[in-house]
Amino acid sequence: RSSAAADVYKRQARNGINGSMMYFWQVKVRRMTEQTRMYGRVLYELHLPEKMVCEMVKVIRENPLLVQILSDPVLPSFKKDRIIEKVWRASEFTEIVPSFLKKVCAAGCIGSMDSILSVWEQCLRDEKGIIQAELFYVTPPDEEELQKIRRFLCGKYGKKEVQFILASAPELIGGFLLRTENVEYDYSLKSRLEELFGI
Repeated sequence: RSSAAADVYKRQARNGINGSMMYFWQVKVRRMTEQTRMYGRVLYELHLPEKMVCEMVKVIRENPLLVQILSDPVLPSFKKDRIIEKVWRASEFTEIVPSFLKKVCAAGCIGSMDSILSVWEQCLRDEKGIIQAELFYVTPPDEEELQKIRRFLCGKYGKKEVQFILASAPELIGGFLLRTENVEYDYSLKSRLEELFGI
């Protein structure tokens, strides 16, 4: 092969390998996402006390080394099970918690407990008729303004209550931006200026 042809061949081969690797990781991430959703729903269906679930996840969040050990593919499963039984003793967490965590660990999802917890929280909100909404503002909204947004969201989505996550966003210039159920309602001055002047 000529030098130029060889370079093209190598580049194509490399792109093929990179493409295959990218596909592999996309499949792996998608599979992990499906698993975390499944375990989040399972956790909800176990009907454990909310405080117990939060304490279970708190242990994981505060001990990154523990997560690293439990995620080690070289460490035998029976040793991981012993660690889980020792850390999450049945006397404090009921025998359901270590049993659940063993399943999560065996599936390689122990490092995704925050995602699992998010699914669990969403299931709880659905059960209670609560919708979560992020509200970004320049000037903090008063109770009357929040009540108007609450009525709008409850009416639109058929919910009983709204759980607000409030965040200051001075870059909006004025107004506010509301985000919920993967939908964005942009009532900011920044957005209107962009529409008017094509910024």
